[in-house]
Amino acid sequence: MYSSWKRRERGGLTRLQNSYLPLYERTRTFRTYASDMVPGTLQTHDYAQSLFATLSRFRGVPDDSERAAAARVERSRIMQRPGRRTFAFLPEEAVSHHRTANAQVMSGQLTHLLAVMTYPQVSIGIIPFAVSPVTAPAAGRCGRWKPSAWSDRHV
Repeated sequence: MYSSWKRRERGGLTRLQNSYLPLYERTRTFRTYASDMVPGTLQTHDYAQSLFATLSRFRGVPDDSERAAAARVERSRIMQRPGRRTFAFLPEEAVSHHRTANAQVMSGQLTHLLAVMTYPQVSIGIIPFAVSPVTAPAAGRCGRWKPSAWSDRHV
């Protein structure tokens, strides 16, 4: 069912974050690609709060960024729960350069990524700048590339 972002966000970002919880509870294999910011499941509270505050201002929705960040981080704790879940993340190197917050928050975010990389159920591969993207027509749009085109030797 289609729902516009404006409609989903009008009640604030916390409600939107909480709406994903049932999906996370049902999912066993998580695969996430990111081109410009840290995937939500890997975000620290401060990183998410900064991102949500910016989104709230930009989109003109109520600023509940503190609560929305807390909801996102709480949902991310699913990575630490026992069970048969696996998490595979494939961010581009640009993720580490995209400044969504001040230097202290970004440093904390990178430190958190190093910690999460030690979880046995989590794998993180980074697509470096030095590798040229593989271009392939995708959904009728020439020149757009699919992350699935990367091989293990690229990341």
